[in-house]
Amino acid sequence: MPLVVNNHVVPTTVYHIAGPSPRAPLVYMIPGNPGLSEFYEPFLEELKVLQPAFEYLCPSHIGFDTLTQSSYGIHGGIVSHTLDEQIAQKISLLREWIRDANAKSGFPVGTTPPPRQVVLMGHSVGAWMVQRIAVAFASDPSVDIKLVALLTPTVIDIAKSPRGKSLSTVAGYLSDPGYYLSRVSQLLNWTIPRGALKSALSYIMGSPPEIALNAALSLVTKPRIVRQAVDMGKEEMTRIGSDIEPTEIAGFWHNKNYKIWMFFVKDDHWIASESQERLIESFKDSPNVQTVVEASEPAIAHAFCVRDSAHVARLLGDQIQQIGFSQALDAPSTEQRYPGGLTDTATVVVNTPDYLGEREVLAVDIDRDASATVPNSST
Repeated sequence: MPLVVNNHVVPTTVYHIAGPSPRAPLVYMIPGNPGLSEFYEPFLEELKVLQPAFEYLCPSHIGFDTLTQSSYGIHGGIVSHTLDEQIAQKISLLREWIRDANAKSGFPVGTTPPPRQVVLMGHSVGAWMVQRIAVAFASDPSVDIKLVALLTPTVIDIAKSPRGKSLSTVAGYLSDPGYYLSRVSQLLNWTIPRGALKSALSYIMGSPPEIALNAALSLVTKPRIVRQAVDMGKEEMTRIGSDIEPTEIAGFWHNKNYKIWMFFVKDDHWIASESQERLIESFKDSPNVQTVVEASEPAIAHAFCVRDSAHVARLLGDQIQQIGFSQALDAPSTEQRYPGGLTDTATVVVNTPDYLGEREVLAVDIDRDASATVPNSST
């Protein structure tokens, strides 16, 4: 079944675990970089076991779709998507997902459904995006954000981190590092058998779980995704600056309608120690902000989703448990439903594995609603 794509619709791989009802409380997970939803499947499955009353949704970033042939190409004038485009896509997807759930629940046209209860989670640069998503929905009557979880968050001064310094150095020597590294990916595809490349990756990654290894293999063997990841990382170095509360997230930290939970790990190579300390110190007396620095041994990595999904899921599950979530209410059955929904955007199910969730490609219209646009960054 062909994937429908045009100038207004962007294909996106989405990992989804259904809830007990269409309007069950929703956990919305935003990946880091590389933004493959596949990396987060074990984490979300662990969380689902702990919190079965929720629906779970995790979209890959635009340009990180592993399920279509376009991810192999680096020609034809394709350009990488910006951070603002990534945020606008996540806002639009959440808005359409909620609208679709309202339609499935039978709310008639002309009525106002109760707001959908949502937990927003972001990992690494995904935490930076989540801040902006939360602000975009702060006054939206269709959404009730209860918890914002910032997991190993790179929300300030990413260029000062150990890995940030390395990436900035490479970008200083190469005018277009994304192009050159995508060429390396292309060369790997041409010269090394897939089995040998998988074995090499397994050795480099220290024999990770199979699902993480397969996700990494999908990344390095698809030049288009490699370029998008590097180009996005390069933009992060200049966009994620020193201002803790820039103009575009004004009010985020002090919104009393939701709790903010920041989870840090020791010796994080993407967060400078002084940046971590500054964030903790800034909000140590804030009643709606809680920070945790994980000190377990062996140490949990920045990319916790590779090996430590169960541990972080338990910590986050405890946070969710502490917050009151009401039962989702469906409207009485009616023939009049909200028009539109995700069917307007050419949903195509391309793979349904035999585990808890399902992976889909959704064509999400990021231009449909003007309120999905993102303010320019002041950093």
